[in-house]
Amino acid sequence: MTVICRIRPFLKGNKRGFVSLAVLAGMTLIGFMGLGVAQVMTTHQEIRLRQILYQQAYYINQAGLEYSIRKIWEGVSSDVAAPGISFAGGTFTSNRAGNIITVTANAGEAQVIHQVISPTQADCMNIDIANVDVEGPNEDKIEDIWLYKICLASITIASLVVTWAPDNGEAVNEMKIDSDKWDIFPETTSGQTTDLVPDWVETNTGQNKIKPLHFHPFNMHNKNVQIVFNMGDGSTKVVNFVTPPDD
Repeated sequence: MTVICRIRPFLKGNKRGFVSLAVLAGMTLIGFMGLGVAQVMTTHQEIRLRQILYQQAYYINQAGLEYSIRKIWEGVSSDVAAPGISFAGGTFTSNRAGNIITVTANAGEAQVIHQVISPTQADCMNIDIANVDVEGPNEDKIEDIWLYKICLASITIASLVVTWAPDNGEAVNEMKIDSDKWDIFPETTSGQTTDLVPDWVETNTGQNKIKPLHFHPFNMHNKNVQIVFNMGDGSTKVVNFVTPPDD
């Protein structure tokens, strides 16, 4: 009995130690679980923040695209250099190369880049042939073709191809657009390319008159005429008309 009495306190002490270790282990486990939960919450917040910044950059980019297109149709440059235009807590830049507009928007660490097709120079030139006429002592000058620049900062005509029928051996030897004049040499016949040297460049929005397109040396009444304008950006504008009959 004496031996048994001495052992009981020893066993009770062991139980208290095991309980303490279990509590300590449980608290440690809970601590690690808490750290894990905190880490998950932090990661979730970071992801959410990136999503918000991306959405912000996306809408800034859309605003930049609208800005660029509006400037083109206003007839001015759409380019915006770095650091860009501030908008809605971020910035955007815009660059037009050829007929491609690239808008880059930044919001915090988020960046969105979109590209759209710009109107071409041909798109931005309207042609009025409602009052086309044939003038000159030899009735060899086609006149009253009106050109209008309606968008872009500038448009360029590099060359044109004039085709007519019936073709009686006529040739283009002179062209005027308002005060600009080109003497065509050698003369170009129907369907040949007439280069304008230097190119015709228009930066003002408004009307310009072709006066005249001179054919030598024949009467140009009752002709089916096609003019293809080759623009500086590689686009083309085509116009077809019939010259009026001889009075």
